[in-house]
Amino acid sequence: MPPRAHAESVAIGRYAEIHVGVSHRHAYATEGGDAQRTGRSRAHAPSAPPTRRWSVVLPTQRLLAPLVMADGTLIVGSATGVYALDPRDGLQRWFAPIGAVRGSPSITPDGEVAVVADGKLLTLQEGGRARQRGALVDLVGELLVLDSGAAVVAGRDGALHVVAPDGSDVSSVTWDATLPRWLASQRGDSVVIAGLAAEVMLMSHGRGGARRVHIGESVTVRPLVGDDDSVWALSERGTVWVIAPGAAPQPIASLGQSGISVPAALGRDGGLRVALRYGEIVCVDASGTIRWRRGIDSPGSPMLLAADDTTLLVSGTGTLYAIDHSGELRWRVATEMRAGGRPVLGADGTLYLVGRGGRIEAWR
Repeated sequence: MPPRAHAESVAIGRYAEIHVGVSHRHAYATEGGDAQRTGRSRAHAPSAPPTRRWSVVLPTQRLLAPLVMADGTLIVGSATGVYALDPRDGLQRWFAPIGAVRGSPSITPDGEVAVVADGKLLTLQEGGRARQRGALVDLVGELLVLDSGAAVVAGRDGALHVVAPDGSDVSSVTWDATLPRWLASQRGDSVVIAGLAAEVMLMSHGRGGARRVHIGESVTVRPLVGDDDSVWALSERGTVWVIAPGAAPQPIASLGQSGISVPAALGRDGGLRVALRYGEIVCVDASGTIRWRRGIDSPGSPMLLAADDTTLLVSGTGTLYAIDHSGELRWRVATEMRAGGRPVLGADGTLYLVGRGGRIEAWR
C-alpha cells in the first residue's frame, strides 16, 4: 500500500500553527493536548459564559481528563477502566474493565486508544476490546505516544521503554534518580523525562543515549516543550527554568512561591501560564518578563489554552474561568465541580469538566 499523506487547512490570524506527523483530526488526543504537553487546544472557547448541557456520575471515584475523538466520543480513564461516552448526552457507549488507568490514555496515529493499566501497555479498539501491546509488564507512570506511533512507557525496573507499534521493545534507558513520572516529546525522536529530582533527562531513542541536565532544584510538575524545542520546567522553589536545545539550563524567573504542583500551559504567543498556590495565574515569557497576573478566587486546576490562547481552568470553589491572551477576564461561571482535572474542549466548543466522585459535565 502506498504511503498516505494528511493535510489540513491553516487558519490565518494572530498566530498560524502548521502541524506535521500524526493526524490531528482528534480534538484532544492526549494528556496536555499534544505530545509536547503544552496544554493547547485547536478549538475555540465559548465567547460568553456557557451553560451546563448535561451531567453524569460514573461508578468510580477517580476520573482523568477525557480525550475527544474525531467523532466527538469522549474517552475517560478511571480507577476501574476506560469509558467511552456519547458527547451529546454523556451516555455510556462502552466500557473496558482493564483496571486502574495510570495517566491519561492517548489516541494513536491509527485511531486506537493506548493506555497503561494493571501494569501493562494496552490498546483499545472499537467497542473497548483490549489487547496487550508487547510483553512488558509492571509499567508505571504516564504514557507518551510519539508521531511515529511508538509508545514510551516507564517500568518499575527504573527504565524507560520505547515500544514500536508492532509491540517490539525498540530501546530502553535507565533512569536512576526516582521513578520517572512525566514524559514529553521534542521534534524527531527525542523524549523529555522528569521525576521528583533535580534533573531532566533528554533521551534520543533513535540514535541511542541520553543527556542528563541538572538544574539544582527538584522538578515539581510535568515539563513541557516549546515550538523551538526548548524545555520549560518548574522547580520546588517556584523557579522557571528553560533548557534551549544544546544549551545549559537557565533560571529565567522566580515566581516567589514554592510548592507549585499544577501543570503549566504554554501559549502560541510564547507565554507560559503558571497557576500559583494562592489563587493567581501568572504569564511569563522566555526572557523572564512577567507579562500579566490575574487573581482568581482560589487555587485552580490544570489549564487548557484555546485556539486564541484563552486560558480555561476551574478553581477550588468550582468557578470556571476564561482569561484572554492578555490576562483580562473574558467570563466566569459557577459550577459544582471544584478543582478537578484539566478542562477539555471539543471541536464544537463544548467544554468537558471532571470532578470528584466520578462526575463529568458538558458546558456550552
